[in-house]
Amino acid sequence: MKLRRIIAGMAAAAMAAAMAISASATNIYDVLEPGTEEFNKVGALPFFMSQQWEWCEGTWAAIQEDGTIHAEYEISPVLADKSMSGQGTLGDMGIMILNLPEESYPYDMKVTEATFTPKDGETITLQSVLDIPGGYHDAETGIRIHIRPGDAVDKDTGAVTAKACPEVAGWDEPGKFNGGTLKITVDFKNAPPVPVEAGGGSDGSEDPAAGSDKSADTGAAAGGAAALVLLAAAGTTVVVRRRK
Repeated sequence: MKLRRIIAGMAAAAMAAAMAISASATNIYDVLEPGTEEFNKVGALPFFMSQQWEWCEGTWAAIQEDGTIHAEYEISPVLADKSMSGQGTLGDMGIMILNLPEESYPYDMKVTEATFTPKDGETITLQSVLDIPGGYHDAETGIRIHIRPGDAVDKDTGAVTAKACPEVAGWDEPGKFNGGTLKITVDFKNAPPVPVEAGGGSDGSEDPAAGSDKSADTGAAAGGAAALVLLAAAGTTVVVRRRK
């Protein structure tokens, strides 16, 4: 009876220790070498759509060797309102970060700059964008930072696929958006480690609560650790092979 209690206690301790190790997002430098072709392919594409939902894009911004990407997009009034009657609207704007290894999402990423300067106003700090916790895979492709006045909702499921930014509330109304300059800088090198379980922000990225390969691996590791303790305590020889 005493031996059983010891074994049970060891198993519980191993389980707790294994589960306490939170699976973290990927640091880009662990999967890509600066200066290589694959590293240099990474970058961001600014985009904009008015309430007419016509896709417009800015200039490609490549990643720098220090792990930062600085994207800037000057949105002209004619993009916001092709009639040039001062009735411009905002549907969605932001950046897409592309060409990261698909198998390594999510990534450690910190937004260090997020501002919009309207043609007819003062610079606005997009705090909800600065608060994005990491680089999660968008439902479509890459990492997308969405800046929009209303939630994007899947017509079939009713799920929110991109959250609204409070800083641009009401800009979907005619005349509330007449162009300006969007600036976003992200840092992949100096970002703090992000737990896989962390939720998405206004970027509308994948919902980590739905699960991921990394969180599954963590659960498997926890169960495996407990099993190894039980087998070892029972005197069974265990051979462990490291997965490549």
